[in-house]
Amino acid sequence: MAEKPALSWNPLSFINSQGKYLVIPLSALYFDDAGQLKAERWPLYAANQADADLFLARLAHSGVLQAGPEPPAKPAFKATAVTAGFSGVTVEIQLANATPDADTPPDSAVDATVKETDAYAALALADMAAVLGSAPGGGARSGLVYLEAGDPPATPVAGTYQLASADPAEPARAEIPRQGGGDPAFVLVARAVHQDGALTEAKIGEVAADGLSCDLTVTWSKTAAGAAVSDLASAFAYVVLIEPPEGGYRAPAEGAIVLAGGSDALSVAARRASATVLAAQ
Repeated sequence: MAEKPALSWNPLSFINSQGKYLVIPLSALYFDDAGQLKAERWPLYAANQADADLFLARLAHSGVLQAGPEPPAKPAFKATAVTAGFSGVTVEIQLANATPDADTPPDSAVDATVKETDAYAALALADMAAVLGSAPGGGARSGLVYLEAGDPPATPVAGTYQLASADPAEPARAEIPRQGGGDPAFVLVARAVHQDGALTEAKIGEVAADGLSCDLTVTWSKTAAGAAVSDLASAFAYVVLIEPPEGGYRAPAEGAIVLAGGSDALSVAARRASATVLAAQ
């Protein structure tokens, strides 16, 4: 539970034990996450602690001072998926071990994991090029991979295949084996020439009995441990566009966030899913 502001309908003035008239600004008071009234933000508190504590305790006990509603959380950052569309696309951000930096909020550290899953159920081999595209962004449901141009796709062997590249100037790719052996059934290529393309994994699930379709699930996952919030944009640029909110980056609240709001292409361009990640305080 976050701290709550202090509310009062009366002036917070008192005379201390030395006979000095003092006023405590309401903005200097708050209730901590244990429900205790705190006043250390008042500049004169340390010199008048004993008198102030007695005065504030009386006001709190009588109800003159009360805890207000918990203020709404401010945004820590906004994340928008690189992959457009809704059907079968899931982008999840897991945040843990957040360490706020009160002096420089963008330097707040967090363990972050981003995972994208593109699912294509019962994908017809004859439609694979049209759905995935034969070039980056060229398919009806373009995502993490596209189909390398060549012979029409053949019946694949079910299994999980990691994309890889021996040449940093070339995109990562995976040759999917053909049932019965021989040349690959087809080749899946990462959507961009980037070292993070090799974090992509393709899973061929159930293959239809007639060999004409299969379930395809493509995933990408990466973890950045103890990363500054301001560094998340570069760490996960392959799958999400991370932007600071008004006021700059803040320490995020821990938990899981699933990007939402994307849409498939109909008569207008497909939209990318996004989410605003709330700050820890």
